[in-house]
Amino acid sequence: MSYTAPVYLLQPGQRETIPVVGREIAVIEADKDFLIAVNSGEPHFITAGLQLRMENTFDNIVLRNPHAEAISIRLGITDGAIKDNRASVSATLPVRDPDDLSSFSDVIAKNAEILAMMQNANDQKSPATPIQDSVYALDTPAAGVYTAVLPASNTAGVLVRAAIINSGGPAISIFADTAAPSAWNDTTKKRIGGLRANGSQFLRDLYLPAGTGLYVAPSNTNVDASIVYEVL
Repeated sequence: MSYTAPVYLLQPGQRETIPVVGREIAVIEADKDFLIAVNSGEPHFITAGLQLRMENTFDNIVLRNPHAEAISIRLGITDGAIKDNRASVSATLPVRDPDDLSSFSDVIAKNAEILAMMQNANDQKSPATPIQDSVYALDTPAAGVYTAVLPASNTAGVLVRAAIINSGGPAISIFADTAAPSAWNDTTKKRIGGLRANGSQFLRDLYLPAGTGLYVAPSNTNVDASIVYEVL
């Protein structure tokens, strides 16, 4: 198995084609989100902490910086699988003299104090609010731009739990931006998914910050889209 973790510095608007063989890409570090394409395919926005795993081996990736300032990106690239098993715990522990038995009474008293605080917080806890998922469906529409979530309705963030788009031939795009795109191929808006020909695409667990809208834009009929989301 091969693994490499190169760092790339992309200038504003720079597009960089990188010849590299692999099956999985992890974005270890990135100053901002950026566009990535595999085997010169369709570009998609991606950010730090996300991974791409391909069914087949790729031989090149394309990176593009859409921002007005330079960004630094570190990628983990392998022909195997990348697993991050790191875990961290932060705590302050008192140092006690093992020969001083009186110190243990302090520990017991502190534990009792913490338990009392936890119980008090539990007693005052508000009832859990059930998840209120919404479903947006679009079936064989005409060409145009359709709004799933208005930016003004997104006051505290939106979680897209699942989204699937299907095409019998025409192009279809999903955008997440503060304003609606003009069409399916609008490059001034953030495109998070899409198809240019016959096929299907499945997206899940996408977070849209407050003020961001969600849009579906087909180029013609014979497409459909279904989105399950929660307004936070």
